[in-house]
Amino acid sequence: MVIVNTNQIHYTGTETELTYYPMILDTEFCKRADIDCSSLDFAPTIDSKMAVNLFNEVVNLYYADGIPFKKAKLQAALLNLLIELIEHHVAPGNTALKANNGSSLSFSQVKNAIRFIREHYAEKLTLERIAENSLTDKYSLSRKFKELTGQTVVQFINAYRCERTKELIRDGMPISEAAAQCGFNNMSFFTKIFKKYTARLPSDYKRK
Repeated sequence: MVIVNTNQIHYTGTETELTYYPMILDTEFCKRADIDCSSLDFAPTIDSKMAVNLFNEVVNLYYADGIPFKKAKLQAALLNLLIELIEHHVAPGNTALKANNGSSLSFSQVKNAIRFIREHYAEKLTLERIAENSLTDKYSLSRKFKELTGQTVVQFINAYRCERTKELIRDGMPISEAAAQCGFNNMSFFTKIFKKYTARLPSDYKRK
């Protein structure tokens, strides 16, 4: 099981086929049960037979047909899962990213920056342009972005461009054309960055 804590910036991806069940917990549902998940920092990965069994119970109930009191049983199963996570899988310390007080503005600005990068990654991107569209200055954005994502803005841009380039290469597009369409205008620079983020040369990736 993988847990994304409240307001934690994240994304998923895989180079192979993946089947998974995303479960998004409604804030109001948790509050009605006197559970405030925004104040909790769960362990990011959980290898617990009990937790997995409780998770599977929720999934099985969700997809089952003809069960009496299905909604009530689903809510009860979900509460049991939440209680198990709270009692046994809260991470030590208090490192959860919470959107309250001053941090809510920082979170919103970084989220806007990520959205802008994903929408304009094929264009020339500067820190000033990204910060302007995030309604902050480049120095504040750089600091907040690193704090919340663990990456610099440039690192995030390069990694995202490499992922998009890989998709185009997998679809059969020539390497140089794929790189150009993803914002890499210099092939030697692209080759260097691609190897840094994927641990292989573009030509090796294409052959694979």
